[in-house]
Amino acid sequence: MTIEILSTLILKNKVLSAGLTGRLMFKNQRVEQVSGRVSVNAMWEQLLHEYDMSTIQLQRADWQYVQTLHRLTGGGHKGLLMEDPADFNAVSVAADSSTSGVVAALTSTTFQLYKRYTETVSTLYADRKITRPNASTFTLSISGVLKATPADYTLDAATGIVTIASAPAAADVTWTGRFYVPVHFQSDSVDWTLEVPGPEEMRFYSGPKVILQEVRE
Repeated sequence: MTIEILSTLILKNKVLSAGLTGRLMFKNQRVEQVSGRVSVNAMWEQLLHEYDMSTIQLQRADWQYVQTLHRLTGGGHKGLLMEDPADFNAVSVAADSSTSGVVAALTSTTFQLYKRYTETVSTLYADRKITRPNASTFTLSISGVLKATPADYTLDAATGIVTIASAPAAADVTWTGRFYVPVHFQSDSVDWTLEVPGPEEMRFYSGPKVILQEVRE
């Protein structure tokens, strides 16, 4: 059964404190031949993101917030949204790499949002499908001209699909803005450990199994 994402449930950034770890995961099948040569078969076209909160110590109020999310989502039966603290914006420029907001045509008037990661020397790039843009930060341009909404386009923030009545070429469409990652709790159960005792509101807790895994859409 497809995991339903509760689009109004957005993880608060305040609980993403020091100690959070992230993973970028591909799934490949490696086969070693008698000669010692290794062949690698790609099982996934797109990687998955994972966020491990198990090493974070949270004050009691923040820990209760995490417990509330676990209850509301049925221990991962349903999902929520979060902003990746390391990768949350479509456009960035650095010395060795850059990112940009691009689209792929679904029909002549509908386009799927992607984020493009480019290595600046070789100009090689990889695209990541974006299904949960932050509509309040979203801007779209056609041939470098900024467009307004809803007169020029409509954005579906639950799919990352843009509808543009003028039917431009996909290569002429760019976008900027922040985006969310749909995630769910990886484990049905969440344990907790009292790390720092004391008065009620001064206690700190950690959850050894609090791992949020991206939901592929």
